Amino acid sequence: MLKEVKSSNSIKLTAKSIENKFFKLTLDKTGALSRIYDKKNKREVLKKNHCGNVLTAYEDFPRAYDNWEISNYYTDKSWEIDNLQSVEQVVDGVRAGLKIKRKFLKSTIEQTVWLYDDIARIDFDNDIDWKESHLIVKTAFPVDINADKATYEIQYGCVERPTHKNTSWDAARFEVCAHKYADISEYGYGVSILNDCKYGHDIHDGVIRLTLLKCGTFPNPEADKCRHTFTYSLFPHTGDFRAAGTVKKAYELNAPMTAVNVKANNGILSDSYSFISSDCDNVIIETVKKAENGDGTIARMYESFNKRTDVAIKTGFDFKKAYICDLLENEETEIKANGREIKLTLKPFEITTIKFK
Repeated sequence: MLKEVKSSNSIKLTAKSIENKFFKLTLDKTGALSRIYDKKNKREVLKKNHCGNVLTAYEDFPRAYDNWEISNYYTDKSWEIDNLQSVEQVVDGVRAGLKIKRKFLKSTIEQTVWLYDDIARIDFDNDIDWKESHLIVKTAFPVDINADKATYEIQYGCVERPTHKNTSWDAARFEVCAHKYADISEYGYGVSILNDCKYGHDIHDGVIRLTLLKCGTFPNPEADKCRHTFTYSLFPHTGDFRAAGTVKKAYELNAPMTAVNVKANNGILSDSYSFISSDCDNVIIETVKKAENGDGTIARMYESFNKRTDVAIKTGFDFKKAYICDLLENEETEIKANGREIKLTLKPFEITTIKFK
């Protein structure tokens, strides 16, 4: 018989606050966060007299490409989403939080703000029943960080963009496409925003904004009038995004560990096992797959810090030979192996594909 696994937490909950060993959060009367206190770094995350996770709807009638473009005048007309309906305390194993329900026109927005016993990030689970058109909905975190650049993840790397609009070029970059994270850091401290499917960002004058909804009507007038479920996370941290492990945190949010019940089997398992691993945090093994042709395993990796790196790659399986190959998996250079380990030197942001045969 399978045993039920029960877990608990030490998170403190009230009707208007959540606290664990990492953070103390306080809600205001609209459901926004009036305080985010980083207990480990003894630091207020938000600017003085500002609230975080403020939801705002902006009128959206772009010049062209209704569902693909955001015009720079979208901020001219806006409404804060502050019609709070209820706040409910929720407990789920090793996490606990507050479920916040708001109404906006004909739509319902439900957010659960989670803290964890042993994870130093703040999750915002969203369940939105959306009925509106020609609006952009963003969340905003005015963080107390002094930086003239922010970092945004792109495919196999990251880019920096200004946090000001000093020139026409800077002003034109008012919205930035990023994948799993964006980060703003000063020397010694920073804040990352992580997401699992929302890619429109802007970070200006210390305010982090993430685009949650965009509901144009062309070519499909009903496209975004549906239920939306997604998660974004706030990750205050020591150091910059490299030292803090933001890349790893973003992957953890997007590809979380999964626990399953299984029946007892014969045999002995080791305490730990990795099919393939890197000994450098900045070298990310992005893809592992069967070779398209022949008998082999493909591993594609990249360097994520803009840093030249000597790295050891270890496998949990035996192989006879290893090759660097191109993206079409054509073998180019054989790599000398030491048992189940190979060593490589990756250039900054370099993408490398290895075939194990």
